[in-house]
Amino acid sequence: TSTSISLMPQVKDSVVDLDTPQGPMRTYTFEPFVAVPAYQEKKYPGLIFFSAIFQMTPGIHRMAQWLAGHGYLVYVPEIYHALLPPGTVLDPTDPKQTEEGNRLKKTNKLSTWSSDVEVLVGALRAHPRCSGRIAALGHCIGGHLTMRAALNPDILAAASFFPTDVHSRTLGEGENADTIDRFSDIKGELVILWGRQDPHIPDEGRLKVYQALQK
Repeated sequence: TSTSISLMPQVKDSVVDLDTPQGPMRTYTFEPFVAVPAYQEKKYPGLIFFSAIFQMTPGIHRMAQWLAGHGYLVYVPEIYHALLPPGTVLDPTDPKQTEEGNRLKKTNKLSTWSSDVEVLVGALRAHPRCSGRIAALGHCIGGHLTMRAALNPDILAAASFFPTDVHSRTLGEGENADTIDRFSDIKGELVILWGRQDPHIPDEGRLKVYQALQK
């Protein structure tokens, strides 16, 4: 008899609370794992995955596992850790909780999200399985947070899916986010994707972002 061992990565997931100036940031980690000794020291690029306003929903969990299965060490932070208890998940099917998620995105401070990125980069680089190369990915508010993360020179690549509030600046306390003014500060690779019929970002908003990227 012979025993075959798959070289396809499995995924080990866990939860850590990272220290930030605003208190603990609940972070969900997803690590590729191959049950072959020669592969167990392999290092992987780190990926910060920003959720939508609901935080760690089942859909975000599945996507994080999928990304880790493709060879990334994935960290998913709770984006409202400074405002909500650890482990809070808002229900996308509940209009009141959706309203609360949209309220919180205009309550949290931009400086909090910026310092979160520094903490996450540090945690990933300290992980023994991380190669030291870090990227960011997110959708909806997470797409905007991905673009803001890309302002950090440690983020070498960023994929922003249907980011909201970029053209209107309506993210964070005071609703005056300067993201669109700082595109020239992004030194890594950046890709932005919107759906053709995205109801949240009008054509003129996308054009405004495109024109700012060309400067």
